[in-house]
Amino acid sequence: MRQIIKIAVLVFCWISTILQSHCKTEENVPFIAWSNQKYLQSLPSEPAGHIMNEEVLKSNVIQTILQNRDNDIVCVFRFNQLSIDDISKYTNSYSPDSNGGRLTNMKQSIDESISHLTLPMVEPVPLRDIEEIAGHTLLTYDKSNQWINSLTKDQVDVIVVPLQLSSDRGASLSEADDVIEKVLNEVTQLGLKYTVILTAGEPRKIAPPTDNEVVLQVGRHLLQSTSDNQNFSVAKFDEGGCKLLLFVEKISVSVGQTSSELPYADDWNTTASECNNASSRSLVMSKKFDESTGNVTYFEMTLNFSQVKGGSMWNFNDSTAVIEWTDNKTLNFKIDASDTPVRYSYHCGRLTFTEGSGTGQITLTLSHFQVQPYNLAKFEFAQANECVGFVTPGIWMGLVTTLILVLILYFGVSMLASLTVMDQFDDPKGQTITVNVNE
Repeated sequence: MRQIIKIAVLVFCWISTILQSHCKTEENVPFIAWSNQKYLQSLPSEPAGHIMNEEVLKSNVIQTILQNRDNDIVCVFRFNQLSIDDISKYTNSYSPDSNGGRLTNMKQSIDESISHLTLPMVEPVPLRDIEEIAGHTLLTYDKSNQWINSLTKDQVDVIVVPLQLSSDRGASLSEADDVIEKVLNEVTQLGLKYTVILTAGEPRKIAPPTDNEVVLQVGRHLLQSTSDNQNFSVAKFDEGGCKLLLFVEKISVSVGQTSSELPYADDWNTTASECNNASSRSLVMSKKFDESTGNVTYFEMTLNFSQVKGGSMWNFNDSTAVIEWTDNKTLNFKIDASDTPVRYSYHCGRLTFTEGSGTGQITLTLSHFQVQPYNLAKFEFAQANECVGFVTPGIWMGLVTTLILVLILYFGVSMLASLTVMDQFDDPKGQTITVNVNE
């Protein structure tokens, strides 16, 4: 009985540890260090997805850096809040040809360093703990360069450079990048051996959306703005408690061999939209464009919706697009989509509609198209019903790979099953088997 109780207690402690670690997954910040010394290569790192706790970070990493006598100075660039996603996004880290994006100077400094260390997720360490490890008062950076006069030769000086991450993350990171360049240039001109630490006091906080913002919820292939300069179109209709919302990243129109892309627009005219009854609705979005923006001078698209299956689902009816090119052209189309629950939006990465042939062929392309005509309490998309089928390319890849492995296994098992052995063996206590061989 005691053994069972001990095992139960151990299992409970183990589960509690796992739950606590999962609860802290959001309480982490990045920790990036680089130096003109080689010692950072020997510091421990964490596997992807793991969080280095505060005690391990202080004892194994920060203490090694601050007590390394080869350093003359340690520069701690400390944001008020930051996440590894900010670093990944604004340095274009997934682009092989990236020059650093908003953090060009930081990326160049890391590339030119002798050693560097990147810990994507660590628990924040208070400045007082860093000061305790250093064993002396930390210096604070000031633009008047008074901190230079406070440098000493008998200890590793630590200078803290406070940085602010505002709601405009791109702009604030660009300003921080300029500060990083300025400080490192001053340290280099002094001829000091340095180590740089970039981290934050707390994780980045995401502000809740306002009622007037169009929020794109996260989901499989769900659209997200990937660039500060990304153009897109948003059409909203609100009348008598009926709300309609549409988002499309790019609208392209081609007539014959000539194509044109509609410019960014968030002021679509939707007054012609209708919500006559609960079962059928239509969203009409129209806008005039200047001739300098392309071949299209007027664009109007009408999307019709209706509830099906007793009002639990909705789908598209016949839709039209009126395009003013050299003359007025009308394109009739229907979005071939599966029924969507009334509480869901509909999203498709690319929709293409074509009518006519030859020089008179009209093609309308909608990229990253998302719409929701029902149950829209605020201008915020609900979970999306994707236009992709159940068997996606990823699933096909998995099925084909599994089939190949099964065939290899079947071949191996069949070869093993075909092996034969001798039907007679020598008996040490019996007569020796003699095989006559004719010469």
